[in-house]
Amino acid sequence: MGAGGRFAANFASVPHVSRLDALIEQLRAQKGDALLIEAQNSLFLTRGAEHVPLVNARLSNEHVVELLWGAAPPDARLSLERGESIEFDYVSPAGPVRVEFRTVDGRYFARLTLGEYHDSIDVLHDVQAGLAPPVSREGPGEDDDEPPPALPTTALPATPVTGLRPGLDRFFEVFLRTGASDLHLTAGLPAMIRTADGDIREVLDLPEVSAYDLEQLLLEIMPQQNKDEWLRTRDTDFAYDLPTARLRVNIFCDMRGPCASFRRIPGDVLTVEQLGLPQSVVDLCRLKKGLVLVTGPTGSGKSTTLAAMIDWINNNRSDHIVTIEDPIEFVHSPRRCLIHQRQVGVHTISFARALRAALREDPDIILVGEMRDLETIAIAIEIAETGHLVLGTLHTTTAATTVDRIVDQFQADKQEQVRQMLAESLKGVVSQTLCKRKDGGRALALEVLLVTTAVSNMIRERKTFQIGSVMQTSRAMGMRTLNDGLMELVKGGVIEPQEALDRAVDKGGIKRELAAARFPVTQTDPGVV
Repeated sequence: MGAGGRFAANFASVPHVSRLDALIEQLRAQKGDALLIEAQNSLFLTRGAEHVPLVNARLSNEHVVELLWGAAPPDARLSLERGESIEFDYVSPAGPVRVEFRTVDGRYFARLTLGEYHDSIDVLHDVQAGLAPPVSREGPGEDDDEPPPALPTTALPATPVTGLRPGLDRFFEVFLRTGASDLHLTAGLPAMIRTADGDIREVLDLPEVSAYDLEQLLLEIMPQQNKDEWLRTRDTDFAYDLPTARLRVNIFCDMRGPCASFRRIPGDVLTVEQLGLPQSVVDLCRLKKGLVLVTGPTGSGKSTTLAAMIDWINNNRSDHIVTIEDPIEFVHSPRRCLIHQRQVGVHTISFARALRAALREDPDIILVGEMRDLETIAIAIEIAETGHLVLGTLHTTTAATTVDRIVDQFQADKQEQVRQMLAESLKGVVSQTLCKRKDGGRALALEVLLVTTAVSNMIRERKTFQIGSVMQTSRAMGMRTLNDGLMELVKGGVIEPQEALDRAVDKGGIKRELAAARFPVTQTDPGVV
């Protein structure tokens, strides 16, 4: 029996993507030019004018789609099912191929042409072998009642550093050596870093990476569940450990192809003293129940502040702390507290599900890494009312607008009830932003709202617009506005007056305060008076 006959005997016993890999291996081993897959016909290898059959079976359109499904990128799979013409690249263990798919007289036809088997493929080809089987797609005959696969039970999704390839080693080495906070890799563009003072700059001594090569490098460091998510959705988040640093990773796609953002997470949790957090924030860590929120734009250090608060609790209280994060960033070692850290997508399906489960885990304090949806917010408020301390984050710019942001998430007929619940459960809001220091690096400017009886009544009576005034007149209690925090940095010589104006939300107010203190600034907003 020839090679084709031996292969045909085993063809039905292997997964679809493995079938395709085996066919491509045959194509290379027999020095063929291309692989032809045609419905109502069979599988052929072309070698010059010769057509060599590889499988003695007639294929249906469905067979052609199933054979190509695991190799196709997610955005090409709908075209496959519809029979629309599509081209894409696939990297098998035997090397890269170019796949051309089209419909000929109602029959699906595919041509796979071998690419150049260059050195980078030798380094990267084994990545695809570790990918999960293709994700089931909707269609006739699908068993919709099949339960989802069980989540992994590993403690942390950290990938061993030994799995790094030289290409990524070089990027990470330069990134860490510069002291930057973030590394950005984009297909077809030079690597970029965010420097310690917050600027984005090109890294001259790092090469551009093609879309294909970048995806293969990124696949190498993805935990298996993130590979699956990447193939389904084309974006994923996870944490990655290096010998000298821990990184928060987001991988996504844009018009150029795959992209990645790496955020450096300090190896040691900064203390409240090192961050310079005021006593009013430390006092929030002493609470036994209620909701405490840390807010601010992306990249403003919310996770660092929350980690410092958990660290203070860990050193000064004897409680059970449950954190729910995506991904786990700062790793806390139990000291006086018992700490359980759970990652969404690894140890639990969602923030909301983990929050509900936490009530059965005998917690004292629950940290919610991000209150990103209505269900999570609602459950967090309920838990805070039942006698637990809940710490969470929101993407709001000021403490005063945080209340309205939460209420507006709910339907109109629920908003009054939510206001009443917030008036009882919300205990404090810390809003923050990072500013460029004069001497390099960044400084933290804080706004602190403490929910007193007066503030609670304002929330209940829809008078949140008055909260800013209460904060200005309650500085002795530990409250402060963002302008207070910015002016403190300016007067201390930490930041430039212009930086304070640029970072302020109330630009008119900060401009008047700077002028009164004789600090010159340039008008940046024609609407500021």
